[in-house]
Amino acid sequence: MQVDFQPSTTATATQPKPAAASEQTSVDFQSFLRLLTAQLRNQDPLSPLDSTQFVAQLASFSTVEQLVSANARLDALGESLSAGGLGDYADWIGRTAEISGLPAVFDGAPIAVGVDQRPEATRTEIIVRNASGAEVDRFAIANGAGLGVWTAPNAQAGEVYVFEAAFEFADGSRATAPASTFAAIDAVRQTGEGVVLDLANGLSASPTAVIGLRR
Repeated sequence: MQVDFQPSTTATATQPKPAAASEQTSVDFQSFLRLLTAQLRNQDPLSPLDSTQFVAQLASFSTVEQLVSANARLDALGESLSAGGLGDYADWIGRTAEISGLPAVFDGAPIAVGVDQRPEATRTEIIVRNASGAEVDRFAIANGAGLGVWTAPNAQAGEVYVFEAAFEFADGSRATAPASTFAAIDAVRQTGEGVVLDLANGLSASPTAVIGLRR
């Protein structure tokens, strides 16, 4: 099962475009043609340019032009890997991430759920919803604990659940916030919308939703 998870706001790195190198190559080629044309026009009629020399000049410039284009492509690749790309997240592979708002896939074991630490709250609960958004369970944790464990009563293996923290305060006010879950990172890949983390539980997430890493 492959489920894409994206936070409500996603930071997107602007990728530089290697236009300057290609434009410079085009200008150099035009200059070469003008010089070659002038050379042909001004050659000595009694001693014209040897065709072998002419072909050699064309081949030399073609080689240089190909090298410039190859360097431009390599520069663009390096910039895309370093500017908010794969290179920034390669060492995340194999680590366990705490990801805000990430659903959890029940595999038969209790699920650890992270919440905001609000010691001023008089009551803290974790609300559990199924993939359809219906509430299926809720349980209280110690105020300010920051972590709860759902024992998953009546849950079925493979089902997806979403968690939310609910707080009550002494003045009667209430607040909710997305909870976080934990998953190992299996792979990092580049997409048209940015970098995506592929998780061991079959889900995927944006790096911008990661709030903690551990080995």
